Amino acid sequence: MRGFDRAYTHVASVNEGCLQKEDLRLHRQHVTLTLDGEDLAIPVDYHEFLRPQDAETWGVYRNAASMDITAVSCRQQGKGRAIYVGVPLQEELLTRLLARCGVTSPFIPPLPEGISAAQLQDTATLYVNRTALTKQIPVQGHTLLGNHVEDGLLTLPPYEADIIES
Repeated sequence: MRGFDRAYTHVASVNEGCLQKEDLRLHRQHVTLTLDGEDLAIPVDYHEFLRPQDAETWGVYRNAASMDITAVSCRQQGKGRAIYVGVPLQEELLTRLLARCGVTSPFIPPLPEGISAAQLQDTATLYVNRTALTKQIPVQGHTLLGNHVEDGLLTLPPYEADIIES
């Protein structure tokens, strides 16, 4: 994929549907995600190693093969930025990334457990499902990323995100 990142490997604590089903007795190295020089206290049980091409490295894995490997990258995209995160997104990481982009989290109504949200503009809100379950979220507006909205409910699949514009 030219112009952004390419995940060249990933590591998970479970077999995620691959054809190889037997236990390979692989040792998975634990890594620490470092963002802006600060280690984040978030569990990392799945991660992708990234090779930035035209993107700036914002975060790295420490303890991965004794070198820093890109974990989070950002690239200018039109009037905004595209951020690629090589781990399942968690609230602390999302909050830090949005803050780095100058987005503060204003009041957003209570959301289902495992859903994070942040106001992007006066008329747009980012919703992130941080769970393995499909969630329905009450929203007012239309989707910009194509997920299903019906009768004021956004259906957000596991580990997916959407932007709702009102």
